[in-house]
Amino acid sequence: SMFKRLAGKKTSSLATCKLCMDEVSKSDMMTLKDCGCAFCRPCMERYVSLLIWEGNVGFISCPDGACSRIGELLPSEIESLCSAQLYRRYLHLCFLKEVEMDPRRTFCPRAGCETVFSVAGPRDRKFSIGRRRQKKIERGWRVACPACGLVFCSRCKLEWHRGVGCDQQLARTHGILFTQPQDAPVKRCPVCAIPIERDHGCAQMMCKRCRHIFCWYCLAKLDGDFFLRHYDRGPCKYKLGHSRASLIMHRIQ
Repeated sequence: SMFKRLAGKKTSSLATCKLCMDEVSKSDMMTLKDCGCAFCRPCMERYVSLLIWEGNVGFISCPDGACSRIGELLPSEIESLCSAQLYRRYLHLCFLKEVEMDPRRTFCPRAGCETVFSVAGPRDRKFSIGRRRQKKIERGWRVACPACGLVFCSRCKLEWHRGVGCDQQLARTHGILFTQPQDAPVKRCPVCAIPIERDHGCAQMMCKRCRHIFCWYCLAKLDGDFFLRHYDRGPCKYKLGHSRASLIMHRIQ
């Protein structure tokens, strides 16, 4: 009958969004180019906006936790899902992330300056003091801001401390080491070294200064791990501190 044909046509023009579970017009669905997963545009707009405002811009993945390809949103897709102002924030945060993770560039830590500039690495590249060689991650080198002249350590961002390790200098200045035990109430951001206190028992932490996202226990980078797969395996398995579902639902509401 005509009624059945119309009903069938209406059904075929609808699709179910896997995020909100609503049936929406296929014309209002967005298919990701990288993985082919599709969601309604309002859900994708909320998802992308959430990640940008949280500062989690290192890897914006497909929001389907079961996506076999773990697809990544393209910059053009991100731009189409947010306002011009929010996209500018996204580009700015990407730049900050790039600088924070680049050992050959740094920010001046002096408040009010914050100049970004290139830094030359140590000549011997062994990060050694005296005869004792240290691992690269444990040593910084002397850098000077070309704008304000501040001389500081490339790693801990404190005043240059020739002959003294970063841990020693941090302990002298703030009483907090990089290498705190797992159950310590305060730790250092693995990227910018500021002190961070654990909040509400959750093991996924975000640095308020550089927006780096990491695991409280092992300090592993969690940028882009929206579904917290880090806590499905390895030494941090089951240590998230909250149920995954409750944490994700709280974030997208």
